[in-house]
Amino acid sequence: MNYRQPLLQRQVAQLVSGDGTVPPETEALLRTVDATYEQMEGERQRLEKALDAANRERIDLREKLTAQQSRHVEALGVLAGGIAHDINNMLTIVMSNTSLAMLDDTAMACVGDCLRDIQNGAARARDLTQQLTTFAKIDSPLRSPVVLPTLVRDATETHLRGLPIQTEMDCTPDLWPAQVDPEQVGLLVQNLLLNAAQSIADAGVVRLVLRNEVVAAGGPLPLKPGRYVRLTVIDSGRGVSPELLPRLFEPYSHPRRAGSGLGLATVYAIVKKHEGHIEVESSAGRGTTFNVWFAAAELASATAAPWGQTRPSLNVGPSVRVLVMDDEGTILRVTAALLKRMGLEATVVSTGEEAVRAFAEARSAGTPFGLLIFDLAIPGAMGGREAIELIRQMDKEVPAIVSSGYSNDPVMSDFARYGFQAMVTKPYFVNDLAKTIRQVLARSGQNRLAAVA
Repeated sequence: MNYRQPLLQRQVAQLVSGDGTVPPETEALLRTVDATYEQMEGERQRLEKALDAANRERIDLREKLTAQQSRHVEALGVLAGGIAHDINNMLTIVMSNTSLAMLDDTAMACVGDCLRDIQNGAARARDLTQQLTTFAKIDSPLRSPVVLPTLVRDATETHLRGLPIQTEMDCTPDLWPAQVDPEQVGLLVQNLLLNAAQSIADAGVVRLVLRNEVVAAGGPLPLKPGRYVRLTVIDSGRGVSPELLPRLFEPYSHPRRAGSGLGLATVYAIVKKHEGHIEVESSAGRGTTFNVWFAAAELASATAAPWGQTRPSLNVGPSVRVLVMDDEGTILRVTAALLKRMGLEATVVSTGEEAVRAFAEARSAGTPFGLLIFDLAIPGAMGGREAIELIRQMDKEVPAIVSSGYSNDPVMSDFARYGFQAMVTKPYFVNDLAKTIRQVLARSGQNRLAAVA
């Protein structure tokens, strides 16, 4: 009999007779108590096992839901990536031709405001294609150390201005920089803010919190151990019903959304592509809280880029011969015109095969090209990636820029590995193209001087 339990020991001491024997009726009572205790202990162990099984089932369910969401987003990416590429090519034509018109003093005097409106409208369209390309199946964010408070503050001022919404920002003073793609994370913040604004019927509050967080191995978060920056967005809106919450990150899943229907799906895709994590807490009538974790960087660096564009500035330095390769004839024409306005001499070709042949012939004639600008993907022909490999066998030093509407292609995020010195994502403002050309030519000149020395 199990008399080792303290309570039973005291009870036995009170019930035994003076000679130390246990009366039969007491023995029976103690056996009953002991059996009951063993039964309760067995129930406790079974309950613990049941709780462990329920917890494992909850984790498995969360992983299955995450995998299902990832498959949905990936399936959309195949379609969205191709659509965005075509739209980006069209926007490149619009933005480049508008830039050319803005270089004309007479045109600016007559319709300058209209041209600026076209540029700003094209910039908004570019933002939409950025949401589409976020779904692309192959994606490598262009990461750099970014101080998030500046990015978050700018997004808040831009997208909540004029709305009856009070914003509160709470940032730890020694916040680590995050290792992120500033454009993608800017889009993420924009979509979370728009979601909050749509959730708040009249007046309300949106609170943004930035904190450092160290994730340990074996913790509750599905993240690698290390340092992270956590962004929390809290709104006082109407909240989300329990039935809708598991599908919140699916495109077009929310009947009240007034935007493109891709906002929160874009948020989810950006987080996953950054190998981060996102959680949402909400209930009807109680507001919504989003928590997003991004890996911290080693060095701080604020990244700021103007959304709108002023009149183009085309000073790129000394003139060189430029070889341009693109499968869109209109893009070739307008790019050549822009390069001419920059004081550069352009030769245009439409395939990688033509580019390699033109490069070899120019070298043989003693009139080599000093800069290459290659489109990445050419349907049915050699693209920029293959062409630069062949050209590098002839010349390892000529500077080259890769340009593409597939902003998420690995060549765009790691262009140096593939033989390029820089990249320009379509659609681009002419200022962006001129700045990139200027930087590439400056580095090329420094390298040549170093080689001579």
